[in-house]
Parts: sequence; C-alpha cells; structure tokens
Amino acid sequence: MNKENIKKILVLFLITCFFNGCFFNQNKFDLPKENGEKMNLARETKDIELLQFLAKNKNQGVRANVASNIKTPQKTLEKLAQDDSWVVRSYTAANRQCPQSILTQLSSDPNPKVRWVVAKNPTTNQEILAKFVTDQDNEVQSYLAENENLSKKLMMEIANKSSSIAILKLLNRLDLPKEIFMHLTQHQDNKVKEKAQKKLEENFPNDEILSHQ
Repeated sequence: MNKENIKKILVLFLITCFFNGCFFNQNKFDLPKENGEKMNLARETKDIELLQFLAKNKNQGVRANVASNIKTPQKTLEKLAQDDSWVVRSYTAANRQCPQSILTQLSSDPNPKVRWVVAKNPTTNQEILAKFVTDQDNEVQSYLAENENLSKKLMMEIANKSSSIAILKLLNRLDLPKEIFMHLTQHQDNKVKEKAQKKLEENFPNDEILSHQ
C-alpha cells in the first residue's frame, strides 16, 4: 500500500470519527433513545458534564429541562438564556438558582411569556421586578403582583401604576398591608374599588372601617 492510499484511508478515518463523535465524547454517555426519557434525565441528573452535553441536544424539551435543573452551571445557563426557543429561555428564567445577571437579561426578553416567568420567580431581586410594574404586557404585571417575595414598596408601586388587571391580582394577597387596601378603595376603576372594600372588610373584620364610597 503506497503512501497516497494510506493518507486517503487516514482522512476517511478522521472524517468518520468527526461525525461519529469520537473527538467530542458523544458516545460517552449511555443515553436513552426516547426524548421523554432524555427530558427526565436532564431534569434529575446531578452530573455537570452530562448537563453540559444535554444542553446541546436538538430537542427543545431536553434543553428546557437542562435549563430548569438547579445543578446546571452558570455558563450553560448563559447559553440557554440565548436559546432560539422561548420555551428554553423561560425554563432558564424559572430556575431558582438562576443568577441575577441572567434574570436581568431575560427581564428584557422580547417574548412576554419569558418575562412572565422572570416576574413570577421568587428569587428575582426587587430591582429587576420594579421594571415590570409598567410592563407593556398586562400579564407580566399580573405575575409580578403574585410574586411571593414582593416588597411592600413594590406592592404600592403596583397599586399606583399598574393596570387594573394586575391590581385585582394584587388584592388577592394575604400579606397586602391594610393601608394599600384602603388606598385602593379610592381607585378610579369601580371593580378595583369594590374588591378593595370587600377584601378590607374580610381581612380586617374587627377594625373600624371607614367607607370611602
């Protein structure tokens, strides 16, 4: 066999290895064939290397479950936060270990469904949440109003600046201060006004309540 033929065989071998993942450890993991099983694996595994590998999977459901895994490293989350799929980006935003820097980035996502999740995530800091008080999407404002770690300052901001839809959600909070209930009994929207009065009476039945109607 001459040198030229040996070179051709070597080139073919290298090309075969490239596409079969010899140099990228694609066969290192004994992965299930079904995407559903891969999603479960991506959601439950604690193996960092496996998570990094699955983050490159073609199936958005697999990548989304990697994004939701609290063991997924920051660099991988940073890449998933820029994924073409809004579903993957929203799962990244829902991760309770998601760094604030990534949540800041996702808080300006063009897809409102991603912003919904950032607004709802209880680990999102108050500075980021403040951006959603006047978000152009009323659903984003509503999810903000339901955030379990919302500060009293932001509650009042919502009461003063957000849509009536969001304020009605705000009035369902058990931790809403009495002064905000009273403040909203004077709201210009009759639905808000009536609900605020009703909730005030329900939540503070033993207090002397002055009617603002």
